[in-house]
Amino acid sequence: MLPQSPGVDPATCIPELVKCIKQYGNVAINLDPDPSGGHWTGPPLTARHGYPVCEKMVGYDIPAMIHVSSSCNACFHATGAHYINADTTAFMQCLQGDLFKDFPTLRFVIPHGGGAVPYHWGRYRGLAQELKKPLLGEHLMNNIFFDTCVYHQPGIDLLTKVIPVHNILFASEMIGAVRGMWRPSRSSLARRRKSHTATASRTSAPTSPKAWRSRKWTRCCCARLRNCTPPRPWPAWTPANT
Repeated sequence: MLPQSPGVDPATCIPELVKCIKQYGNVAINLDPDPSGGHWTGPPLTARHGYPVCEKMVGYDIPAMIHVSSSCNACFHATGAHYINADTTAFMQCLQGDLFKDFPTLRFVIPHGGGAVPYHWGRYRGLAQELKKPLLGEHLMNNIFFDTCVYHQPGIDLLTKVIPVHNILFASEMIGAVRGMWRPSRSSLARRRKSHTATASRTSAPTSPKAWRSRKWTRCCCARLRNCTPPRPWPAWTPANT
């Protein structure tokens, strides 16, 4: 988490960013799109006042998790409203702007499954057309990734149906702020293990389209996010791929 403050130039965070990378070996940063804590008094992520931080990210070849901190606005519950609002707002700010035209290798991770974005993908596709932007795949999806912290298997299923698999990162946010059980009569730990295993721990040869997509997550996404190697071209799943 960068030491951001409302109304303060983001460039003041650069010494901390450099120290964390050089001294502590950080491989990513957390970038708060709303340092005001729910009042949204600052410029958007795409504004030029944030370019010094983007330049350092590109220079060190590190991604940023776009994640707010707590809410200071009584209208927005921190985890129930502020977090999801911020995820959705960050995506829309990037859609409206041209940040990735100026920084083609900049990479953002939007947590909580991208907020409301996957559910309203058609809306954002239409907005991109209305705003005379390129198609979303070209405009944003070489630079934006969503994680799987949505607490709900049907939510995971929706995410993987709407968002390209190579833009989904498993366990980039591992702890989770909401403790819940889908079926209170079952062990939370057992259900979590089952869900994690079903979602992304395919290590043997894939034997179905679902297994093929899960294996693609584990082998491709982390390297793509950290830009270790060029994304490997993945063919469509067929029985011959097993």
